[in-house]
Amino acid sequence: MGNKASIEIQVHWDETDGVVTAGKDVEGMVLLNIPRPIYGGKVRLILYGKEKTSIHTRIGGTSETFRSERSLITVYQTLKDFPLYTKIPKGCYRLPFKVLLPATIPSSQRYPASSKKPSNGFRIQYKLLASLGKIEQSTYLCVRSAPLSCEPLPCMIQPTSIPISTLKLFKEGEVTVGASVTDIAVGRGENIELRLACRNESKIDIRRVEIKLVETVKWTVEAQGMTRESSQTLVRLRDVELPTLSKYRKDRSEVRRLAKDSSQREVMYQAIYDDLVSGCHKVNVFVPEDSRDSYDGQVVIVAHTLEVKLQTRGISSNALTSIPIRVGTPRHNSAEQASVPFEPNIPIATGIPSNEIPVAQATQVNPVDEEDDDVQSVIVLSSDAVLPAHSSLEDLVPLEPPPFSADVSLPTLLQRMRAAMSSYSFLSSLLLETPWVRFFCAMSASDYASIIRHTFPVADQPRVAALLAEYVNGGDELTCAWAAAAVQATNPHYKSATLQRLVPLCTDIKQNHNMLRQELSAWEQTVTEKDFRLALERARFQ
Repeated sequence: MGNKASIEIQVHWDETDGVVTAGKDVEGMVLLNIPRPIYGGKVRLILYGKEKTSIHTRIGGTSETFRSERSLITVYQTLKDFPLYTKIPKGCYRLPFKVLLPATIPSSQRYPASSKKPSNGFRIQYKLLASLGKIEQSTYLCVRSAPLSCEPLPCMIQPTSIPISTLKLFKEGEVTVGASVTDIAVGRGENIELRLACRNESKIDIRRVEIKLVETVKWTVEAQGMTRESSQTLVRLRDVELPTLSKYRKDRSEVRRLAKDSSQREVMYQAIYDDLVSGCHKVNVFVPEDSRDSYDGQVVIVAHTLEVKLQTRGISSNALTSIPIRVGTPRHNSAEQASVPFEPNIPIATGIPSNEIPVAQATQVNPVDEEDDDVQSVIVLSSDAVLPAHSSLEDLVPLEPPPFSADVSLPTLLQRMRAAMSSYSFLSSLLLETPWVRFFCAMSASDYASIIRHTFPVADQPRVAALLAEYVNGGDELTCAWAAAAVQATNPHYKSATLQRLVPLCTDIKQNHNMLRQELSAWEQTVTEKDFRLALERARFQ
């Protein structure tokens, strides 16, 4: 054993808990121990992240486990290139490295949490592998996702009306529930600020208000077309006290009057909206420290929803509304932010130019000419590449070039957006490239809508719509027709938020505001009424 060459990876942890944060550098040292001279070669380092899924099935008396892998990031470096046909003198060589993690990668996690290699579940893991020929050593990295953006993501859900019936199937009116969240992006260990509003247009008492934070995990083995799903309740608040919430029934004559009066719907929406804005019915829901990151990957999905139930004594007992929540790493308390610009599709590898530092019994190696000094090599694998179980670093060398074409077109853009982990960050980086700026200035309304439709995560659709609005028609003007196309492409949860960002930018709002209003439901018109009014007032003085 003592006469065999060995390699070791030492990671220098900045964090006291042995966790590295996305958006920061992974620094360390590769120690190469050569007890006797061996032929040279490349000392290589690879950092890769994967989604791994497995599903166990049993049919008859036969059981089988199917597995799938997808790449998240792959960064490949050459730390030192020893001459191939020259022996490396014996000794211990220290080769420092420094790799910048993309800021959009998810945290390391697994399901079930108690199993290191589950037969039914998934893992998101990161690994460092160092190699010199057949000499290899690897170590796992525990990664924490980058802190959430400081920009809040408010969400106001369209009220849900639930018809109430008795056991004899008599209609007893309906209960309408509205809800909003001040910021759907919330850190682990923080509170979700939930606001509620309710109108009980029935004869049935509202007996109890219940709030749940639910985590749903879903994983897929694509080759077999198999999917599994599991949900758990992280937080349950029973019988929430909302002193000013209308919990009591109306009499029969009032229920009949409200059912016949269609104009009452708009009045009710306005009242619910006013209650939500005022925050008079506010509840804080704590997100546990051990919650997983919300994540929508290629074969792994982790989703969080906030569910509100109003229990009545009717046969339709649960008036349910749900709000999507995005759980992640808490925001920085200080001004420090991990906001390093990067290309999400092309992981960055930052090398430290260095000559080997021989210690112990090492013999001085001849210095390399400056022109031939080692330059790190980086190979980027496609984010949808399937990585097989490998016994050597050589297996990871891609057979095809990276799939990112220099072609500036909508199909190319959508392909690269699908590979990116944050559409907003990716599009922001493209705005630094002149060819893409020209593309955005010349894009059509349908192109604009298609980009918004393919935005990931969908909560960023309002931000992406506003980001690209500045380049519409060469940057001269955003018309109501473009804004309408954007709203049509937006997820229903975020239509109001998208319109609130675009209405102030529309240059023809005075002439064509009705075009936009036609794209909205009665509730969305209630939410955006103030924005339209302010925009029309500004247009009047221009």
